[in-house]
Amino acid sequence: MTLEDAKQVFEKCKIEGWEFQGNLSGPSGQAVAVHVKRKSDSKEGVFRYLKRQQEEDIKRFQREIKILTNPEYKHKNILNILEYSTEEPYWYISERGEDFRIFWEKFKDENADNPNLIVEKGVEIILNILSGLSTLHKAGVVHRDIKPANIVMVNGEPVLIDFTLVYDQDEERITPHDRPVGNIRFSPDQMMHRNDEVLPWFDIYMLSQIFIWMIADKSPKGWFKPLDWRFVKYPHDIKDAYQKSLRALTALCSDYDSGPKDAASMITLIKNLFPLPTEQTGDLDPRIEEIFAKIKEGKARSLVVQATDVGNFETKFPIFEKFVSELTSFLEDTERKYNNHLPVGLRKTTNIEEWTEKIKGTTKFFKNEDAQLLNLRCGEKGSGYFQINFHFFYFSPNSKKKGNNEFFTLTSHNPLTDEFLPFALRVNIGFRSLTSSRRNKNEMFYIAMDKTGMLYKFDNRFQTKSPITIEEIFSTIDNWISNPENWEAIQ
Repeated sequence: MTLEDAKQVFEKCKIEGWEFQGNLSGPSGQAVAVHVKRKSDSKEGVFRYLKRQQEEDIKRFQREIKILTNPEYKHKNILNILEYSTEEPYWYISERGEDFRIFWEKFKDENADNPNLIVEKGVEIILNILSGLSTLHKAGVVHRDIKPANIVMVNGEPVLIDFTLVYDQDEERITPHDRPVGNIRFSPDQMMHRNDEVLPWFDIYMLSQIFIWMIADKSPKGWFKPLDWRFVKYPHDIKDAYQKSLRALTALCSDYDSGPKDAASMITLIKNLFPLPTEQTGDLDPRIEEIFAKIKEGKARSLVVQATDVGNFETKFPIFEKFVSELTSFLEDTERKYNNHLPVGLRKTTNIEEWTEKIKGTTKFFKNEDAQLLNLRCGEKGSGYFQINFHFFYFSPNSKKKGNNEFFTLTSHNPLTDEFLPFALRVNIGFRSLTSSRRNKNEMFYIAMDKTGMLYKFDNRFQTKSPITIEEIFSTIDNWISNPENWEAIQ
């Protein structure tokens, strides 16, 4: 598309009150943008029109206009449309702004000797964009293509533009579920593989990546995908409190389970993390202000720990979860096998998927957690019984849990050495008769897995261990059920 072609399209639209200025901005998604000027007051604008008239492109363009002209979404940090047409040829005129990439590089160059000011300005810009997004997110509207190229500066304010890929939960879905949406550099992997559910968190992730792009010491060569927050290098002379807050924010935003889910919650997180000098604290004693700063620094440190634990958990848990799944299938088969002859019933006391999602989504994730998963009861209702229990343990490397009795002594630290995954399954058999109750403590053991996937059996204090196969575990359980002495013990 040449400048002359763009001029012909503009003249074809016969837009009164505006004149063509040129300066082709180049293609943007399904549209082309050129600069125009309003005759009455010389206000500069951008004329944007569809370069293709395909059905999907038209639907996207119409949805973009509908969102950007909705009075409920009007905001100084969201693109303001001045005039538009919803009939062919499809076009709109919006406010003209300065390319954010040019603005930010200039700002960084001018303040290279004051990196803390760069962080503070970066926080201000991200908060302004989030302010514009918060109403959209609350209504189930997700931008899905946030990147530096889709931000402009208007009257000194960052403005989010290009809503071509916008998603509205109340509107017909345009993009097929199996088609990736987003941009390679700033979008999370989930956007490429989780299109059945469009989350406001997608925008949060992309904004955190923009924050990294804004503050990082140097942009890596070939920066064509999101960066892992753990390996970002920030300028060494940024003060320590800001360093910790940067890592805490980008760490949490990188994970859906641990981080803010939408713009409003990210605003709260940022304000809790960054002790900016622009915050009004009144005429406080400097020592009190220092305490406030230390509180926020401590919060940043704990959030980094939490995000690290979530990452470690998600990396290591799937292989142990596979073992639990195989065990569950065996117990279901066992129930069917014995049920016609013996009163054997399986009860799933906790759904492991729901449990793991719950603990990852809380600030208590970095504490040791435990949950009873399965219970195989052998005996008639209303009579004596013995049961085989399966209790799952997660040992966080950062746990501060303390206690005095035997159970809490075990869970107050990780009893497993570094070559093991931080998970264990406690297996025990307990007895209850109508006349007395007893528990055979010797018939209790733990199952843990090393980082190669090998299973090990530990005693009840994790003092001795020996390799064990899953077949041997199944055999032990089957022997407990078929042992006549166990049935006699509950009479």
